[in-house]
Amino acid sequence: MMKFFFRCVGLARQLTSFFSTFFFHFLWPFKERRRAVKPIAGDDVDQELRMSATAVAGRIRRGEVKAVDVVNSYIRRIQAVNGSLNAMVFDFFNDAIAEARKVDALLESGTAPPIEKAPLLGVPFTVKESFAVQGAPQTSGLVRRRNVVAE
Repeated sequence: MMKFFFRCVGLARQLTSFFSTFFFHFLWPFKERRRAVKPIAGDDVDQELRMSATAVAGRIRRGEVKAVDVVNSYIRRIQAVNGSLNAMVFDFFNDAIAEARKVDALLESGTAPPIEKAPLLGVPFTVKESFAVQGAPQTSGLVRRRNVVAE
């Protein structure tokens, strides 16, 4: 009886493997193809895109680069690839630039919080829409929440 059961499981596995291979190798390519994501340019203007967050934060604190320039680099990259990725469903680009200007002003005036309190000061980041960000959609990936906006 157990031998028959294991043969059935093995047959089911083989059939699943066959049909999934057929689907993904033969039928999937006929679906609409997404555009390939452009590689990050090698110029010095957007080198922060290749750096870790702590390295970017260090460059901003040392005055090697302005927070506004970093934010603009990230915005350009998002705009270049989001058509293919569809990862950014809502943006706060204007707010991000305004915040970056505040960070630059704090650093220029010498009133920026110490690195221990704000280690990533000036580094842009994204937040999933499952978290509440005032004025942004908060669907949490659920269709029934498509009209929910965080307060």
